[in-house]
Amino acid sequence: MKRLFFILFVIIIFGAGCSANNKGEAGGQWNYQEGYVVAKDEANRQLLVVREKVDNLKNKKIEQILKESDPDAVWLKVTRKQYGSVEEGDHVKVSIQGGIDQSYPAQAAADSVEKK
Repeated sequence: MKRLFFILFVIIIFGAGCSANNKGEAGGQWNYQEGYVVAKDEANRQLLVVREKVDNLKNKKIEQILKESDPDAVWLKVTRKQYGSVEEGDHVKVSIQGGIDQSYPAQAAADSVEKK
């Protein structure tokens, strides 16, 4: 009887561990180092970058993209050169300068932005 309880216990623990809903290979938290440009704000010189590629980007509003990407989106303050070097839809590698404001979407200043 003890053996049966032990086996059930192991099955329950194993089942709970396998059912975790994690994004990405290394867990659920995005490191903001790589993503896709989904919007550009010329007035504030910012790029909206999300973790996963967005299908039909041209047909979606920012609000819809943010809802679908929650919690993996960041507005990046960039230089004029960085702003001009990427377009919406580009896969980019990002280096963050300083801290990240963890609001949603997150906000940060980019040290570098490069097309992948």
